[in-house]
Order: sequence, then C-alpha cells, then structure tokens
Amino acid sequence: MSKKLNILKIGGSVLASEKHLELAAAEIYRHLRRGEKVIAVVSALQGLTDRQHKQAAAYGQESSAHIPYLLATGEMTSASLLALTLERAGISTCI
Repeated sequence: MSKKLNILKIGGSVLASEKHLELAAAEIYRHLRRGEKVIAVVSALQGLTDRQHKQAAAYGQESSAHIPYLLATGEMTSASLLALTLERAGISTCI
C-alpha cells in the first residue's frame, strides 16, 4: 500500500519570521509521524516579496524580466531555512 501524499502550502502568513520555521517543521513532522509523504511548498518570509518589489522599483525596474529571479530568492531562502530546521530535528530533506 502506498503512503498518502500531502502537499503543504506554507505561506508568508505562516512564516511571519524565522521563528515560525519551527512551527512549519512541527506541522510537517506531524504528517510524517502518521507515515505520510510530504511535499512542502514554501513562500518567502512575510513582507519580503513586497520589500523586493520596492527594491526593484528603486532601480526603475517595475516590470523587468529579471524581477522573478529576484523574487525567487525569497522562496529559496525560506525553503533552505526550513530544510535546515528539519534536518536539525533529524528529518531528511531535499529541495
């Protein structure tokens, strides 16, 4: 029998700060404890995307093709920090 797959969306409203990474990790662990597989889709920390948009606008680039690359750094940072938090708890991860 295959394991149940859960896709968890962990948005900026959950990740209000780095302190909230522990809560996200606990939610992931709750599903793993039940024997489920988990894919976590992580947003940037709360407010970061807005700050990055303002940063791009400061360069006069409100609609450049490069903005998505800038914004993706927020999600990658959150995903990496969450992976580090999970690994510290003994949970193996991949990004």
